[in-house]
Amino acid sequence: MNIRKNKMIINYLGVPIYKSKVEGNSYNKIQDELSISYEKCNFSMKEEWGYTSYLSDPSFKENLIQKFKLYNLSQEIEKHVSEYLSMIRFNLSGNYKESMSYDISSSWFSKYEKGCYAFVHNHGSFDISGVYYFKVSDSSSELFFRCPIPNLDTSLVYEHLGGAHIVPPEQGSILLFPGWLNHGVKTNMTDETRVSVSFNIAFQKF
Repeated sequence: MNIRKNKMIINYLGVPIYKSKVEGNSYNKIQDELSISYEKCNFSMKEEWGYTSYLSDPSFKENLIQKFKLYNLSQEIEKHVSEYLSMIRFNLSGNYKESMSYDISSSWFSKYEKGCYAFVHNHGSFDISGVYYFKVSDSSSELFFRCPIPNLDTSLVYEHLGGAHIVPPEQGSILLFPGWLNHGVKTNMTDETRVSVSFNIAFQKF
């Protein structure tokens, strides 16, 4: 585990998962702008998924950050993406170019009332996916990542190395991880609403 101040890289079987806490004035500004946009959203579930979680846009066609001009959240994400890339030494990759850029391609609120959950899924070809925890309690349902090496779960010798990696939610924290990494959210067993902002990042391809 690589830790830098309040930032860390969780090395999950070779897959780097970034976690950091947003604090101080930045946290207050982000919470304020999200509170305003949250009240303007109409939440519904994606019908074909059944009873899972409430989404601000079940079609995933809108971009919450662009729609509501969430400048503070956007700037915070940019700061943590830069830190993430530095910690995984992306500059040593053959794909790295100083002039390369990226976009936050999609973003949305996910709301978990009692009984809500997110089944195991991934975000496809997006380079980086992430989540910011807007409203969570100590007893909120946990995010979990599925083993990135499926064959471990089929082996008598290596099965104990697989399984899921659980990351407890923390209000004001941000996670970044590869878009292809399978993950889900455990069922919310409390009476408290859990709200997060999910987003996907795509880098310019040369």
